[in-house]
Amino acid sequence: MARQFMLGNEAIARAAAESGVRVVAGYPGTPATEIVEQCAACPGIYAEWSANEKHAFEVATAASLTNQRAMAVMKHNGTNAAADFLMHVNFTGVRAGLVLVSADDPGGLSSQCEEDTRILIHTYAHLPVFDPSSVEEAYAMTKAAFSLSEETELVFALRPVMRINHAGGMVEVDSEGGGKPDGQPRPPEFVIDRRRFVMSAVVEKESGGELRPKMRHRWLNAKQAALKAIAEKVDAIVVIGSANSSNTVALEKVARASGCERVVRVNRPEELPDDLEGTVGVTAGASAPEAVVEAVIEKLAPALGTDVVSVTTEDEYFPPPPELRELLRALAAALALTTAAPEGASLDPVGEDRDTSAAHLLDTAGALPAA
Repeated sequence: MARQFMLGNEAIARAAAESGVRVVAGYPGTPATEIVEQCAACPGIYAEWSANEKHAFEVATAASLTNQRAMAVMKHNGTNAAADFLMHVNFTGVRAGLVLVSADDPGGLSSQCEEDTRILIHTYAHLPVFDPSSVEEAYAMTKAAFSLSEETELVFALRPVMRINHAGGMVEVDSEGGGKPDGQPRPPEFVIDRRRFVMSAVVEKESGGELRPKMRHRWLNAKQAALKAIAEKVDAIVVIGSANSSNTVALEKVARASGCERVVRVNRPEELPDDLEGTVGVTAGASAPEAVVEAVIEKLAPALGTDVVSVTTEDEYFPPPPELRELLRALAAALALTTAAPEGASLDPVGEDRDTSAAHLLDTAGALPAA
């Protein structure tokens, strides 16, 4: 460790470089301009002035999705220009750590207006914001933002103001090398996940014909809100679901970010560790069958019973696939003409879709005699 005197923008750039940032994109505007200039002087960092702030944010996000830590830099006026993309990436999330630097100018000392972008970023986009009160905090918070962004798959914002960007202060830096990144460069890699990253109005047939954005946004937000609520009062959290499920992985990361000391992911009750004790929270990914959830709770054998934490009440309607409905109706009609028809069997075993689960229909189909 060493203490050095530096300006706020220099401290932010150095922290980003030491955090392993590989792509920095921005649009010039006081008080944030020097951040990009400082990063451009660091070896191993691609830095560019983009056509506008929205383009800069998109360039940085593209780098994050290819497993490279990135940073988008702009002043408060430019954050408005990037608002359209901001309201998209907050739901899709990111991959490698992505930090948005939105520098405000209280008093309009070098701007045509003043603005508090915490309202746009945090209140409207629901993204976490670091608000440093000193040059040293700007350095430390930039490093924390990269780490937490990668852990939670969320964009983290840093909101320095003019008197932080252009102020000077002593900073305890990690080394005297000056912006040397930690660890080895990562190979660029993009993992295709259309259901997560393509938020167009696509109909998801596997989910009963619901629109993709509506399905993912509502479910994921509700599950994460519920997880945060139970994380405050439990000693451990069990997440049920496959390691290949993006929803399950997101639940794990939110559980850890919520401060829970122990988070365990299982596929089946047999995978539960034997040393779980105290108050244990249980949550599940979208693909986890209800029977498995019940089996996990039964194996935990809570001595004081269970409490259900409900954050939102949903009235989801995922009708069974049309092919399955028609097949069951055809089988019921054929059986009605034979002696194999069960007594009192309905000619329409599907009935009211809203009151019939797909699991029940599959059980019904399995119970019918083979043709």
